[in-house]
Amino acid sequence: MPSINFWCNNMQSTKMTLAYSPCPNDTYIFSAIASGKVAIPGLEFDIHLHDIEDLNQYALEQRYDISKVSCYTWLRIREHYRLLQTGAAFGHECGPLLLASKPLDIHALGDCRIAFPGALTTAWLLFQLCGLSIGMPFFIPYHEIVPRVASGEFDCGVIIHESRFTYKTAGLHQLIDLGKWWREETGLPVPLGCFVMRRGFSQDQVQAFEELMLCSIAEADRHDIASDEYIRGHAREQDAGILDRHIRLYVNDYSLDLGREGQAAIEALAERAGRMGILT
Repeated sequence: MPSINFWCNNMQSTKMTLAYSPCPNDTYIFSAIASGKVAIPGLEFDIHLHDIEDLNQYALEQRYDISKVSCYTWLRIREHYRLLQTGAAFGHECGPLLLASKPLDIHALGDCRIAFPGALTTAWLLFQLCGLSIGMPFFIPYHEIVPRVASGEFDCGVIIHESRFTYKTAGLHQLIDLGKWWREETGLPVPLGCFVMRRGFSQDQVQAFEELMLCSIAEADRHDIASDEYIRGHAREQDAGILDRHIRLYVNDYSLDLGREGQAAIEALAERAGRMGILT
């Protein structure tokens, strides 16, 4: 791994701030780095875990050297951060879902109270792009959406993360799959989240960290997900089956390399948001 070797041979001891979410796909990717099983000699990480919307806000403030962010937020911070090619949460069957406690006409949401997982999330951007009436938007922590929609506090809500595996137990109904809508519109994977590194680091440093992430994923692949204490210690859902489904859905080929399709998905997101004046 030439970039890692470059770092080892040319860098003095370095400490970088690294931030990601406690969701199983992120802790799966970074479990081996957090435990020290894979490392770059001389490179130390100050690790922070936050909800994705907090990470988005901190990225606007340029708080961390390396961070997970929503792809919507990435479009807003390109001047200060560069996109990494590894660690992304993209896919074809993993988009945000609009849910309600009872069947609703999705073309008549103007008077509905709709809960979203954050004003900087890709879920919020996709909802705006799909052309549905925004109704009355409320931004709350993602894990509160299902119970607060089920209680009747909100008429509907857009869910992300592991909520897609558990919402039926709360008696909720899917109104629209925003990931499916995106694929039908573009033919591309839905670009949910990505990792970014502060501009100012060299290309060798960027590649060295990307290679380290790949080593960490490879190490995670060798072990049973359900027995990983780091993943379980941060997960909201403890069911082994849900943890496995979550990780297998969001840690995929795009996590190893965005590739042309992943890049095209981000470009399509930027183009559509720009056309609607959302990024201005």
